[in-house]
Amino acid sequence: MQFQLYISNYPFAMLTYDFPTKLVYSFNGPLSPKLFNLDDILGIYHVKVKAPDNIAHPILPHKVNNKTIFGIGNWTGWYFSEEIKNAETYGYRFEILEGYLFEKENIFSGYINDLYERKQNSDKSDPMYLIAKILMNSLFGRFGLSTWLPSYSIKNVNDFNELIQNFGVDKLHEAIDFDDNVLFAFNTNTSNSSSNSNIAVALAVSAYSRIIMSQFKNNPQYNLYYSDTDSIFIDKELNKEFVDPKILGKFSLEHKLTKFIGLGAKMYGGIDDRGKSFTKVKGLKSKISIEELELLLKQDAVKVFNQNKWFKSLTKGSIEVKLSPYSLKPNSNKRLLNYDNGILKGEGCG
Repeated sequence: MQFQLYISNYPFAMLTYDFPTKLVYSFNGPLSPKLFNLDDILGIYHVKVKAPDNIAHPILPHKVNNKTIFGIGNWTGWYFSEEIKNAETYGYRFEILEGYLFEKENIFSGYINDLYERKQNSDKSDPMYLIAKILMNSLFGRFGLSTWLPSYSIKNVNDFNELIQNFGVDKLHEAIDFDDNVLFAFNTNTSNSSSNSNIAVALAVSAYSRIIMSQFKNNPQYNLYYSDTDSIFIDKELNKEFVDPKILGKFSLEHKLTKFIGLGAKMYGGIDDRGKSFTKVKGLKSKISIEELELLLKQDAVKVFNQNKWFKSLTKGSIEVKLSPYSLKPNSNKRLLNYDNGILKGEGCG
C-alpha cells in the first residue's frame, strides 16, 4: 500500500517563520560569530557546498546547464542561512565565502491567517475560496520578480541596424518586424525603483518550504517513492501528528494506493484502494489511462498526443489555435533514468 499526502507548503512557511527585513551587514570572507548573535539575524550566504555521497534524496537545489537539480558532489551557490543549518544535519558541509545579514520578523502571519479563515469559511463554489487560495500561494512569487527592465523602442530598419552596430547584438532582448519598422528592446542596467520585489523574502519562503519537506525525504521510517513541492508518496501511513486536512501545515491524505506509476516530475498515476485510477501529467490536455502510463516505463517508449495550442503573433495582431504534438516519455533533463531489463525502476540523482 502506498499513500499520497498533500500539504499547503508555501502558506504554512509564510505563516510560521521569520523573514529577512532590514539589511544590517554585508561581508566578504568568513563570517565571524563575534560580530553578531547569529540567533537574532538571518543571512543569505555565498558558499562552497559538499553534499554527502550517501544521501538517498538530496535536499539542496543548484543549477547545472541552467537547469535546477538536486544532486550530490561539490559546487558553489547562494543559500538561506536556515536552509544551510538544516542541510548540515543531513551531512552537508559548507564554507562561507561572502554574504548579507538581515534583521528578522514574522511579516506574513496576519495576512495568511486572514486569507486562510476566509478560505475555510467559503464553499468551494464561492469565488472567495479560489481567490483566497490563489493569494495565499502566489504572493511570495511577486517578491521574486526581477527589477531589471528592458527598454523598448520603435525605429525604422536603418536606424535599428545602426543601433545594433553601436551597442552590439548581445544587448538585444528581442525584436519584432513591423513592415519598415522594428519594435525592439535592449537589456539595460536600469532598475525599476517602484518595484516591490524583495529577493531575500522570496528566497526565504522557498527555502523554508524545502526545509519542511526535507524531514520526509530521508526518513528511515518509510520508503519515499515520489515528492515534489507539496506532496509525497510513501509506503506507510504517516504519523498522525503530521496529518489533519483542517489545519494549515498538516498533510491531508489524498489517496491510499495499491499501485503507483511515476515517470518523472508531475508525471504520475495510480490505483487507489477502491480500484479507482487517476493520472496527472503536467501540460497534457488529453486523458491518459494508468495502463498507457505504465507502458511508458519501457525503455525508449513514447506516446504522442495531438492537442490544441495557442500561438500569438504580435506582428499580425492575432492568436491562432493549432494542433501541436505532445510527446510523453520519461526524460533525463533533471535526473538519471535507471532501467532494469528495459523497464524504468527508479530515478537517481542528476
